[in-house]
Amino acid sequence: FLIFSVPTGMLMNRIGRKKTVLLSLAVTFASLLLPVFGDGYALMLISFSLLGIGNALMQTSLNPLLSNVVSGLSNITSGDRLASTLTFGQFVKAIASFLAPYIAMWGATQAIPSLGMGWRVLFPIYMVIAVVAILWLGTTSIHEEKEEAQDDYTWKQYCQDIREGFH
Repeated sequence: FLIFSVPTGMLMNRIGRKKTVLLSLAVTFASLLLPVFGDGYALMLISFSLLGIGNALMQTSLNPLLSNVVSGLSNITSGDRLASTLTFGQFVKAIASFLAPYIAMWGATQAIPSLGMGWRVLFPIYMVIAVVAILWLGTTSIHEEKEEAQDDYTWKQYCQDIREGFH
């Protein structure tokens, strides 16, 4: 998050919120595809690194996209809609976090056909979910309001701040 949150914000301002979330899903898809080809240390290290990068991109860009989506809904005030939607999202995330070990245990104990992959069969399962999310978001029409940049903070300035330790 330290490395990717600020660049993600700049990217979001440049290409849009929806495209940034789609990029995060694409990175996640790539990270889930790699373990299909093997389970070597380097391959798994790259896979988990890409998964972390995809999550950082998504968590940085998803809330701003969600604020655009809920701003055009019903007659409840915009702040209440956003707060209730974010709270519901955290509820779903908590359920997913709770179920993840049970799903992994289910896959690791051969409850599903392993196709010769063993525990790695879980990656294609999650990859299918990523593909569904990409297709669903890709076909959803979302009106994005252009936000005016508050300042001209550039990638070059960001890298310089990292080198100097934000002093």
